[in-house]
Amino acid sequence: MKITSELLSAFLGISSLPNFSANRISIDSRNITGSELFVAINKGHEFVKHAIDSGAIAAIIDDKKFEIPDKTILVDNTTEALKLIGQSVKNKIGLKKLIAITGSAGKTTTKSWLNTILKHRFSSFSGVGNYNTIYGLPIALSLLEEGTEFGIFEIGSNHSGEISELSKYLNPDIGIITNIYESHIGNFGDKASIAREKISIIDGMKDGGVLIFDGDSEFADEIKFSASPKNLKTFSVGFSRNCDFEILSWDRIIELKTPAGNLEYEVSFLGKHFAYITASICATIYAMDLDINEFLPFFKELSQIEGRGNIKNYEFQGKIFEVINDAYNASPAAMFASLETLQTYHAASKIAVIGQMKELGKYEQYYHKLIADKLNSMNIDKVFFIGDESLWPIMNKEGNVACFEEINNFVIEKILTMVQNNSVVLLKGSHSVGLEKFIKYLECSTV
Repeated sequence: MKITSELLSAFLGISSLPNFSANRISIDSRNITGSELFVAINKGHEFVKHAIDSGAIAAIIDDKKFEIPDKTILVDNTTEALKLIGQSVKNKIGLKKLIAITGSAGKTTTKSWLNTILKHRFSSFSGVGNYNTIYGLPIALSLLEEGTEFGIFEIGSNHSGEISELSKYLNPDIGIITNIYESHIGNFGDKASIAREKISIIDGMKDGGVLIFDGDSEFADEIKFSASPKNLKTFSVGFSRNCDFEILSWDRIIELKTPAGNLEYEVSFLGKHFAYITASICATIYAMDLDINEFLPFFKELSQIEGRGNIKNYEFQGKIFEVINDAYNASPAAMFASLETLQTYHAASKIAVIGQMKELGKYEQYYHKLIADKLNSMNIDKVFFIGDESLWPIMNKEGNVACFEEINNFVIEKILTMVQNNSVVLLKGSHSVGLEKFIKYLECSTV
């Protein structure tokens, strides 16, 4: 929605605003391309002039010394103003359903795929990128357009209390906890604390709403118990018989037991974790009181998101091979899921390029040892590990792993010497390790 001076005056209760109409909101002056409303958050005040000079139509500030005549709007607190704008746009649009997604892995894929599926029948919107913080969500909400029926947003957390705050801000009708893994365990201390954080999505949900969660999780009973005080309906998704949405088989044809009967649908990708995401989407459609069968033909059109398990063929020096690019992030559980997917491949050779898993704190060596044990049990032709030297003895205990501190052209060329026709290369690691450099190298070499 365009943010006009008239709307902003109504949202913030400020009269005598400079006349403007902004296409979107930005809190980063480096991303100004023209026609934005810049909101100065904290040290962002130092970049107000840069934002205006770069094309921002106006700027919201809470420090008078950064005022620019006819270009700035002074408020008491810019963070609160930003939140109010997002919430006001949401209220003005009047969504039929708002869906909030949290979890340790799979949030972005679930959000994107659910939106893609719903768009075949309805006007649906999903939050852009990883706008899943107290600053990002208001910006995502401000992008809602008139006539949008369903809004899908993800909620992220690095520290305790964030999910509760964001859920209260969104006030969702439907909440999804994709899973509870060890992501950011270094910040939370233990897995039980991570579980409490994810479960706190309940805090902001509408009474009588619906909560969808991993029925195979060790925290499944705790999730159901926590949902009771708010009178939430709960639907569990997983591979065990006690799940409301039980995945009976998975490959490119997925069979799913549901409260509405057994379903079967086709997908264009492999991976047990991807089957779980599609089953969660079916549960969400059911929770929205829609007929799942109407949407089943659209599942085969879904494709993986860049860096989150997408598969692409590359040619290098006459050899054609596949790369599974799952290098956007990595928790131990997500790492295991990617390795299990690699194990299903029938290829001339299998190469695993493993990046260090970050934010594990005191559990860092423990979880890397588990991954090393898994790798040693698999039929993989070559493993490359990219990460801190302190982890090399753990990852290379059997003497069959090539270890490097960083990925660069030298390392990439080492990897490529192992590639044959019909090989498959898995890239999996924390985003900060930079495994996507392998993809960029290949793309540059084919230009």
